[in-house]
Amino acid sequence: MKLPLVSAILLSLTFLNIASYLSLSGAFNTQKVLGASIEQPIPEPRLTEELNFWKKIVSENPTYIDGYLKLAILEKQIGNTGESNNYINQAFKIDPNSLKIREISGKLK
Repeated sequence: MKLPLVSAILLSLTFLNIASYLSLSGAFNTQKVLGASIEQPIPEPRLTEELNFWKKIVSENPTYIDGYLKLAILEKQIGNTGESNNYINQAFKIDPNSLKIREISGKLK
């Protein structure tokens, strides 16, 4: 009974975060003003909260690839390239043939 609930939550989180995976702009609030985009950084406390949230998710669900990808994106956004690469490598260990991991890895380079 617990497993379907966890799966549903993880699936929901995946759909909610897909835009940030593809655009890699999860650390910015983009607003359009007179046709020009203005990116404002998300405050540091919120990034820390997000990092802690996703670290907890992958510690509880160590095969959840999307969690590792989100962590890789967040770490890259705050300048932790080494940590970002570590999370990409962990995702590749779970699924070495994933096109999604390859795409995100390429965008993070």
